[in-house]
Amino acid sequence: MREQGVDVFDGNGALGFSFSRNNDNGPVYGERLVTLISSSLYAEATGGPWVAPPSYSQEVAAVPPSTRPAPTPIAPAPKAEEEDKLSSGTGYFVTNSGHIVTNHHVVKSCSTIAVFSGDQPAAEGRLIGSDETNDLAVLKTDLKLTKVANIRIGARLGDPIAVFGYPLSQVLASSGNFTLGNITALAGMRDDTRHLQISAPVQAGNSGGPLLDASGNLVGTIISKLNAMRVVQATGDMPQNVNFAIKSSVVASFLESRGISYETNATSNALAPADLADHAKALSVMILCK
Repeated sequence: MREQGVDVFDGNGALGFSFSRNNDNGPVYGERLVTLISSSLYAEATGGPWVAPPSYSQEVAAVPPSTRPAPTPIAPAPKAEEEDKLSSGTGYFVTNSGHIVTNHHVVKSCSTIAVFSGDQPAAEGRLIGSDETNDLAVLKTDLKLTKVANIRIGARLGDPIAVFGYPLSQVLASSGNFTLGNITALAGMRDDTRHLQISAPVQAGNSGGPLLDASGNLVGTIISKLNAMRVVQATGDMPQNVNFAIKSSVVASFLESRGISYETNATSNALAPADLADHAKALSVMILCK
């Protein structure tokens, strides 16, 4: 059924107007409605041709797979301008011997690595293993520690989570930053099953930090965020809190491949947010790369 108009007369004048339309051709409003009515009246009065309304083009909300923006690794946060050769990131303890997990991109170009934990003086971080493909690295330090991460494998969609790290260290508090959110997808960009998507806000410098569940168990390692500007350019829409973490199962495999034992004493007792923040801070470190 094509769009068409029908005018009704009784011999003395027009009584009314009705029209029908093809539902497959898009909504009838604005210029389409005006054209439909006026062309029908014109055709009825003059015997002229009926004029089709202009076509409607529906905006595509999703980004075509071939043009989807890739996630952007959260770059290590630069220090002050006079220290432009320094950058910072985050890590967390996985053994009582001082092993620390972070991202490969946090330490890949470092000539020296300094690690800070609480009020202790900076300690040297020695790179003992790296996995560029999965963006993971493990350091060794002589720092004293009070907590290590308990790795939990098998996070669920919708689980509440927490992120601790040292983002934008040249601007924000040097004591660290704690944010809350949820697991919003069990895969990353292009269905990358190594990753989790999370809603907790992260910034430059959060890279390598722990992703914890409500009980303080480690379920991932922060890795990247969606490049908002590229998404805006591709879709016209600004994404909000679309960030990614490496699953704890990938972290566990990475540590096993290097013969490093890790804790798996996951608990199920939910912590109050303030207690969860204290726990996260105790097992996290700031990493300064030069």
